[in-house]
Amino acid sequence: MVTAMNPGLLTLWAAAAAALEIFPSHGHVRSIRFEPEGALIETAGGAFRVPGLRPLPNATEWGGCRYETTEAGVRRRCGEQDQLIPVGGFPTSGVAAYRGELFVGTYGGGLRRLYGGRVGGVPDSVTALAAIRGGLLCGTEKGLYRVGPGGVGRIDPPSLPIHNVSALASGAGALWVGSFDGGLAALSSGGWRHWTKADGLPSDWIDGLAFDGEKLWGATEKGVFWIVDGRAVRPENPALHRPTAALHAGGGAVYLAQPGRVIVIRPQGTETLEIPEKHPQRIWSAGEEIWVAGLRGLYRVRGGLVTRFSTAKGELPADWVTALEPWEGGLLVGTYDGGLIHRPAAGEPRPVLEKTWVNLGALAASNGRVAVGEMDGGLWLQDGGAWRRLKREDGLPSNDVTAVLFDQDALWIGTREGLARLMLSERDAKGATTGEDTDRLALRPSDPGPVDR
Repeated sequence: MVTAMNPGLLTLWAAAAAALEIFPSHGHVRSIRFEPEGALIETAGGAFRVPGLRPLPNATEWGGCRYETTEAGVRRRCGEQDQLIPVGGFPTSGVAAYRGELFVGTYGGGLRRLYGGRVGGVPDSVTALAAIRGGLLCGTEKGLYRVGPGGVGRIDPPSLPIHNVSALASGAGALWVGSFDGGLAALSSGGWRHWTKADGLPSDWIDGLAFDGEKLWGATEKGVFWIVDGRAVRPENPALHRPTAALHAGGGAVYLAQPGRVIVIRPQGTETLEIPEKHPQRIWSAGEEIWVAGLRGLYRVRGGLVTRFSTAKGELPADWVTALEPWEGGLLVGTYDGGLIHRPAAGEPRPVLEKTWVNLGALAASNGRVAVGEMDGGLWLQDGGAWRRLKREDGLPSNDVTAVLFDQDALWIGTREGLARLMLSERDAKGATTGEDTDRLALRPSDPGPVDR
């Protein structure tokens, strides 16, 4: 459970009136714009605001002339005179006058004085340039920089160390974020921490995460790992070094899904159960039953017997099962192409969200709410009523939603381009929404936090 957050949260300004807290992996700056509150920095990983910054007036004019950027250099216009000034042979991205000098941002040649050399400390590709009170604001392919009397410094908003989110878990006062290619990150009151293969992970590709009440478990193509006292540890049991596609912790046990088998780890010992699925996707356990999602259907393991459910018997809308979640005494089952169904404890399965490509593991349910991440389709959220959909234009970092997690009054949303947090309406003990929020969704903007580090 995340009990405290780093104050430097980022605000994504969406076309809609709502805002999401986002934790993108910032990099390539696309543009710098100014608003009454400060500078708005658009990046490939989302947008963030640097409050208090003001542009200098007429920053692109100098000595009575106006300067414009071109692919071949800087164009200087003085009355009827029109002159092209090459800048090291590089295309230019921005021109700004500051303290009696004219500076030019270039693609490939960094930040340069128009009539002088290159300014050190700024990356090669300057994508945006603005003169502000106190220096020059340089957007680059590697982030945002400020050049001033005190030298060159990077403005580093708190951001997710990884961007390609694959899994989410909560425990030990932290939010745990797995990546498809960047390892593991954790967000706590102390900020972000990052683990990769260099720190002891068996792989940087994280297939699943689960917290057992004491430590975090991670599943990878090269076996499982634990995070213990901040260290990545591999179990000694060689069976746990095999590719592990998914895991689940609950009821005092940890369940691992591996090709052709399920491993159940309890305090009193380890049990191995064979299943006919060579490509398990997700795993869940409730009571005496173990459920496994696979490429060839849904499997129930009970009393040593394995039962397969499939489209051939009319039991599933698609055989590629991607997500499992308990719901109203039964089980929500997500599939590729076939959408989401509900398997009640008794009775026939019923469709819940049709014609939806449910991403692997991108399904969560809590307190009367259901969240579904769709491949390239955004986030589907049911809050006791009709389904609502959020997409990139509503503030999500990406339409490819790959992981979802309810944590108290928030919904964490993992995507291919970063992480977002959606604040939800509070509910009373009976599950009803409190307050006057008739729309049942409260989208809360975040505090941009400190500017410099």
